[in-house]
Amino acid sequence: MTVIVFDGATCAVDSGAAADTTMLRVRKFWIRGDELITGAGETSHVVAMAEWYLAGAKPQEFPPMLHLKRDAELVVIDSRRVRRYEASPYGVDHGNVRCAFGGGRDFAYGALAMGATAAQAAEVACLFSPVCAETVHTFVWDNDGVHHV
Repeated sequence: MTVIVFDGATCAVDSGAAADTTMLRVRKFWIRGDELITGAGETSHVVAMAEWYLAGAKPQEFPPMLHLKRDAELVVIDSRRVRRYEASPYGVDHGNVRCAFGGGRDFAYGALAMGATAAQAAEVACLFSPVCAETVHTFVWDNDGVHHV
């Protein structure tokens, strides 16, 4: 599991990946131009969706093992919008609104509602959720694309 938080200007992604009863620290983001590609859920399925997306996101090439499975979601954020893919090659466009994904999302939404930034909300999720872990990676967009800060 994980937590991904977008506050309308920045995105924060934790580093946790649960493996049975052990919390591992992994890198779970990719950058392409002004796109931040990340995901939550079953790590191998997130990686499969990321590879599919980076290879062109052709609907007919969506990983067959993931059709109708709801154990992972791919989140793609650019300077204009947030899109989420889950169980099919057709993404849901969330627009450019504050949102959170993954097992720590409820904690993150609570923090966002209290005025937290994306990074602060992800840190709150890491503090209280057993499925999230620091280090929190933060990303910002400018005219040159997305940058890991």
